Amino acid sequence: MRQNMKIILIAIFSLSVLLPSYAQTGKFEELMRKAQNGDADAQLSVGEAYYNGDGVEKNDEEALKWYQLSAKQNNPNAQYILGQCYDSGWGNLPLDQSETKAIELYKKAVYGFKKKAKQGCAQAQYHLGLCYEYGKGVPQDYTKAIYWYKKSANQGDKVSMNKLGSCYEFGKGVPQDYYKACFWYERATEQGYMYAQLNLGSCYEFGKGVPQDYTKAVYWYEKAAEQGLKFAQFNLGLCYEKGEGVPKDYTKAIYWYEKSAEQGDAASQNNLGYLYKEGKGCVQDYAKAASLFEKSANQGDVFAQLNLGVCYEKGQGVSQDYSTAFYWYKKSAGNGHWIAKACLGECYYRGNGVKKDLKTAYELCIAASEHGIAYAKALVGEMYYKGDYVLRDYNKAFQLFTEAANDKKYPSSHAMRLLSACYRYGLGTGIDVLKEKYWLEEAIKHKDDKAILITGRLLQFN
Repeated sequence: MRQNMKIILIAIFSLSVLLPSYAQTGKFEELMRKAQNGDADAQLSVGEAYYNGDGVEKNDEEALKWYQLSAKQNNPNAQYILGQCYDSGWGNLPLDQSETKAIELYKKAVYGFKKKAKQGCAQAQYHLGLCYEYGKGVPQDYTKAIYWYKKSANQGDKVSMNKLGSCYEFGKGVPQDYYKACFWYERATEQGYMYAQLNLGSCYEFGKGVPQDYTKAVYWYEKAAEQGLKFAQFNLGLCYEKGEGVPKDYTKAIYWYEKSAEQGDAASQNNLGYLYKEGKGCVQDYAKAASLFEKSANQGDVFAQLNLGVCYEKGQGVSQDYSTAFYWYKKSAGNGHWIAKACLGECYYRGNGVKKDLKTAYELCIAASEHGIAYAKALVGEMYYKGDYVLRDYNKAFQLFTEAANDKKYPSSHAMRLLSACYRYGLGTGIDVLKEKYWLEEAIKHKDDKAILITGRLLQFN
């Protein structure tokens, strides 16, 4: 299963602030000299260079050191970043004082931002807006956040323009207004701002404030993707995989997923794994698929956790291991994936990787079936078919198999095979040789291993 939803970037509130980078122009040595001589802005930029690996090898310890030196000189940008370090527990800072220290640093940053913002500094106005939006160093106040974003945007700051677009798109501090969202995104794209390009692409894809236009959505995703934005690369890959706004092209989908996956994007790693598993646009490679699923799963992607569980259950690209399959199904199910809950239910039903527990199996499968999961309906149907934990009821089993086999989104091959058996033996319905054959063939088309074995036995004895 792949991630089927595109990424919309709601806001930018990360460890790094957007500052001019001397390192990007190859002047890191000059920057370092200024920093060593006590220039607070240079110290901050050196910290950023080490944090991003920009012009120098990435080194978090060095980044933290230079942030601290700059913050000691009351550089509000550095204080703000250092506050985030304490807030997030980044950089091995002492956790026992993290909350208090973060608040102290945010308050100092706000003081500095206010001073610079009132002097007309667009960047300070933007950061002051962020502080108000997220309640960092000041009480949360969306109205004041919008006030400062507008001040900054009206001076031509592209980041603030994009942020205003986001506020209007999601109704944060202002009434929701897709037209105004697009207005601000478009203004930011005029400066080539990749995050605004991504967000404008999303507006075109979903018809927010503009007529729905997949071609234009792809245009803006590509603009951002070419600048290296991993979220846009994922969205573009999904467009090529699904054939939205462009002809379906698995090879190009793989190209963009790989670009994004190389930057650690979990959704791209999962979708790339799916294409390798299915052999779409590439040579089928279960081992590579499992490796990609694992990278994504370890980042908490629920789809990848489910997919990795399937790999271990079936021994695809990894040694078959029901216990490990159970572990990943449980992870995915715990994160709210209903198909994973059905898989977890089957583990309890068959005793795969866990002690057999029909009560837990039934409860999990019933819950998943109530959320429309065809596979879960098939399992509940099997319980009624065999009389496991519930009273045997062929009519109920036949009904559930029929629903699961005819599911429009994810039809169950398991249900198709058992539905064929119902027609063969007249269980819950009348005997019908043609329908028996039809559903067995459908199960084989959907790669049901047991259906293939049954067909083999039928051919042997006919």
